[in-house]
Amino acid sequence: MNRGHPYSLTLRLALIFALLAFALLATLGVALYRELERELIRRDDAALISRVDQLRNLLNDSNTLDLIKTKPELFQNMLGNRESVLSIAAPGQPPLLLVNPGNIALPSIQPLPKDHKLMLNDVQHLPGLNGIPFSMVAVAIDSGDLGSLQITSGRLMTERTAVLASYRLSVYILASIAAIILALVGYLLVHRGLLPLRRLARHAQGIGVSNLAERLDSHGAPKELLPMIDSFNTMLFLARTDPASALRQRQALDAADEVERIADYFEGLAGDVNMHITALGEGVIWAEPMLLRRALANLCANAIKYGAPGSELSIQAVPDGAGINLRVSNHGQTIPTEHLPRLFERFYRVDESRERSSQSNGLGLSIVATIMQLHNGRYRVSSEDGVTCFELFFPGREA
Repeated sequence: MNRGHPYSLTLRLALIFALLAFALLATLGVALYRELERELIRRDDAALISRVDQLRNLLNDSNTLDLIKTKPELFQNMLGNRESVLSIAAPGQPPLLLVNPGNIALPSIQPLPKDHKLMLNDVQHLPGLNGIPFSMVAVAIDSGDLGSLQITSGRLMTERTAVLASYRLSVYILASIAAIILALVGYLLVHRGLLPLRRLARHAQGIGVSNLAERLDSHGAPKELLPMIDSFNTMLFLARTDPASALRQRQALDAADEVERIADYFEGLAGDVNMHITALGEGVIWAEPMLLRRALANLCANAIKYGAPGSELSIQAVPDGAGINLRVSNHGQTIPTEHLPRLFERFYRVDESRERSSQSNGLGLSIVATIMQLHNGRYRVSSEDGVTCFELFFPGREA
């Protein structure tokens, strides 16, 4: 079966860094672009209003017709460039003066009253030519003998459009360069950060049938890798446990001694969370010693991890006619009924979001289940009214 090409985690993370960097810088650039655009529009609108105000004051204070006839170059100089347009005309009449070197078509707009104080929002913004915006203002003046006249002034914003286009290009170029640099830096950092994982992989490759008892060294490993190391070492524990050998090595173990042993072992860990351990047992446990103690240790570790601080942890061994029951009980949060049947599954956790769950490898209870299967025993769990009880049944020797 074709499994496809293997992918590089380092490369994938580097590409993610690059995409995030590009998106972040591009977003920042767009925000700055919008602010620059608004500022340039305000500047251009203010310049257009100032020009129309000057024209209006000039024509109101002079003989309009004589000024238009004798000094037409004055108005052209006031416009400043070939992309500006000026029209002075009576309503419905041909212009008395038209300065339009670029032959720009002037749309018809309603002039503002002669006594209106021009504001920035009085500027009309039109689509213009070839995507270049066109701004214009029209005002009325009282020229005396000529009656009411309309001054219309406008300008194609070619310079502003070029500035903004250059800024957009700079934003995308800089964002791309930064993304490439961050991708390279991210690749190197991730490659270096994965060194512990590669060391573990090399160590794991050296473990074979002849040295299954060897464990991965967790010394110096990042805390994120500790659950994986623990899981791997646990699977070595299961791999080297031969069912037939486990059955042959069963012994008659004193129940009181075993529960006392496990209580003493966990006394310090329980004391750290102010938990008290009580151990009570009688009878004989027919079991392989190492596997029995591993099962009890996993149950006690689980009870201390999730038990309520300051509560009691109870370990009991109760014989019956067919064997002996071992019970580990703790006080804490009640486990919902729907989770109970799956607690002994590998990697199953009741709540993935819990911090203590994230530090667990999810194999502790599955190992208990495996040990009980090796002993032809049974296991069960109950959780009611804040008390959770794990119970293991080891068959007697005769069984």
